[in-house]
Amino acid sequence: MLHPAGWGGWAFEVESYDAATDVMTFSKGGDQEARGNAGCGAMFVENVKEELDAAGEYFYDAATHELSLISSLSAAQLQAATVEATQLSTLIEIKGTKEAPVKQIAMSGFNLTHSAYTYLDKYEVPSGGDWSIHRGAAVFIEGAENISLTSIKFDQLDGNGVFLSNHVKGSSISDNDFWRTGDSCVLAVGSSRLNNGR
Repeated sequence: MLHPAGWGGWAFEVESYDAATDVMTFSKGGDQEARGNAGCGAMFVENVKEELDAAGEYFYDAATHELSLISSLSAAQLQAATVEATQLSTLIEIKGTKEAPVKQIAMSGFNLTHSAYTYLDKYEVPSGGDWSIHRGAAVFIEGAENISLTSIKFDQLDGNGVFLSNHVKGSSISDNDFWRTGDSCVLAVGSSRLNNGR
């Protein structure tokens, strides 16, 4: 759902819906935008089987592990189709400490795609402002020096692309392509001490 003024948004996981009272109960989420609001702007619900009515829409039943899909493919195309399910939100992790950093890693010339969504994972407020972030990414780097990411194609990541967390020095992210990223492409964020997130 969107903030009533449209400048922020929240995602929740629906735990239950009571049609008799028209009450929806949420189990998690809602911390993707720091300030919040008592109101609600535009909203939508996904993964509701009764709402499937257009090609490309799907419903996944977690209890039965059954996937229902409305497809525009012919029977022959559908028979030959491949279904890929994401499982990992972090595809590459480089992690050391300020005192013992990981050093001298260069990555270049490959594709990273289809990392799992993170919008229901933990978000944090790195400053005293009205924004929040998920401290994670398809490529997560922390406690590292002289890391280089060059000519990598980041395609359809359902979270952040690259996250430089806390101590990262002398590193570069250059000449990369980011397509259809679910959150931010590149983040460089420290940890807050009071309201200082440098």
